[in-house]
Amino acid sequence: MEVRRMSISNDGRLEYSIPFEDQSPTAMLSLVDFLKKYYFTANEKYFSGPVGYSRPDRDVPVHVFSFSVKLDPGTPFTVTLSISANAATVSANNHAALSDKAAGQFGLLAEGIEVTIRTFLISARRTSAYFILSGRRGTGMELPAAQSERPGTSLLRRIMRGNAMNLFLFFLIVSFIFVIFLGDYALVAVIALQTVFLFFSDRVALAVGSIRPSKDNPDVMVISIQLTQESAQLLRKERRWMLMTMRNRLQSAVFSGASEDSLRADVREMLGRRGIVASDSDIRFTLRHVYSIVESAAGKFHYPTPKVVIANTPADNASAMGISPGLSTITITAGALEDLDDDELESVVGHEVGHIKGRDPVLLFALTSIMYIGGFYFWIPLLLFLGFFYFILAFGIVFLFGKFLETRADTESANCIGKPEKLASALTGIGFRQLYYERYSTSTKVIDWLRFDPHPPTYFRVQRLYTIASKHTRVRHTLLVSTRDCIAGFFRAIAGT
Repeated sequence: MEVRRMSISNDGRLEYSIPFEDQSPTAMLSLVDFLKKYYFTANEKYFSGPVGYSRPDRDVPVHVFSFSVKLDPGTPFTVTLSISANAATVSANNHAALSDKAAGQFGLLAEGIEVTIRTFLISARRTSAYFILSGRRGTGMELPAAQSERPGTSLLRRIMRGNAMNLFLFFLIVSFIFVIFLGDYALVAVIALQTVFLFFSDRVALAVGSIRPSKDNPDVMVISIQLTQESAQLLRKERRWMLMTMRNRLQSAVFSGASEDSLRADVREMLGRRGIVASDSDIRFTLRHVYSIVESAAGKFHYPTPKVVIANTPADNASAMGISPGLSTITITAGALEDLDDDELESVVGHEVGHIKGRDPVLLFALTSIMYIGGFYFWIPLLLFLGFFYFILAFGIVFLFGKFLETRADTESANCIGKPEKLASALTGIGFRQLYYERYSTSTKVIDWLRFDPHPPTYFRVQRLYTIASKHTRVRHTLLVSTRDCIAGFFRAIAGT
């Protein structure tokens, strides 16, 4: 993934580049319609005159919008938005005539266009189908047998999706339920349940996906199919075992050494049986050497390689579970494999290994247990006085501590992987929309600090990582420094600096 950039072209135009993954012709037409509706129509009062649009042709395979806008009091400037299959470029003619204020306003305009494009790409993913496959047949491996999802796996995936913090909060809620139904025995039941889960959490995490890269089978192939909303709804109506049959057929073909052209034909044929039409350009293949990336990241921490599992979700994310480096599992989503380059993915994995190094799952389980045991056995007067607000306070404390741990994990990745700017680049791509709002709104910064979210605001994490990169030194006492930086960042947000 490239980083957004602003530059001056050879003919003197100010340009803002927006790279993204390859899009099919069908998706490009949908993007054009999305921009017309949600950007140009919504902001037409800021334009001087109508917005021009030209379709691509054989000579110029690019969608082009042209419009005039007053960037500064004075003569309107012509702005051009050119969209190809894997990038968009916003340009303003006659850069030399732009004042500093107008150039800044142009940057704001271009970022607004990028937010609209990124929003479309995220929404388009929700109608895409994903098949996650082992990249090649390992020594002694058998072809995959028909698989069906175990009872409870879907619920577990939902709980663990996004961040392992969801799981800890789930146990906190279960603890309160135990008090209602088990009374005096609740304490023993809760401690026993959480202890057992904690010690087997690395194995439980493996339930979120069936693809588990290993030394013998290190690669992962992601087949993504861009579908219309109607086609996506048709596919969702298929029974799960039918979808698993499709996946196993594709996996067998990959193990047999089938080419991408052959796999595309298989995908088209299987979808065609279900009344779904997909062109070759709608089907995209991503092959990643996942195990070697995780092995490299763990090696830089001088740790054994944790178990790895791939979650079939389009969100860009990763998470870690386990009580020690030797008993841990890292989950990586299909979206992360598609969007992040090797250096970015290694830095994100390094962030998760940082959680393992800090024994963060153990710390979070301990904290949730303290909030439960304390509320019902040690500071009952506080619980009785606050009532329901005690639970809000408990969740707030857990999330606050989570922000400290997330910042420390960023720091550990920067220290050991040595590429803080790559982690910042990954965070920028993943959280660009929120980063945009945080940049231009002080209230958004403060609200993001106060949200029930274990992650600090994206702007804070990105700025901090670039600061670490500029110093070229290791950060010592990572938890203390991270806690200090979080507190200072919160008060700077309140002060509007």
